Amino acid sequence: MYQLSIYDFLEEGVHDNILDRLSNIFNAEVLGYVKTWEWAKSDDYTLVIHKDGVYKIVSAELYHNGKWRIEYGEGTNFEPCWFEWIEKLGRNWVWRSMEDRERVFEVARQNAR
Repeated sequence: MYQLSIYDFLEEGVHDNILDRLSNIFNAEVLGYVKTWEWAKSDDYTLVIHKDGVYKIVSAELYHNGKWRIEYGEGTNFEPCWFEWIEKLGRNWVWRSMEDRERVFEVARQNAR
């Protein structure tokens, strides 16, 4: 599975505006995200957040004009296969750090038991 850390981009001088926007929308620590769909006026994202001691997988739509919309549902029962499935669709997860990725995958492994 090909995984990126936000630092892969920062080393090249790219600031992650998406990570900031998603953090503000959910008022939570965003550990990682993946762009799941591109539309003419917006993009859909699935992300993993950590808030109040709970890890959740959630979805949001970010409009190119700065507006946003929280998509349907949230889940705490995510498993490693969810991340692999998204990768098979040709989408790459971007993690805030590799340590965050490991924290999320540890929770996912516990959920799979």
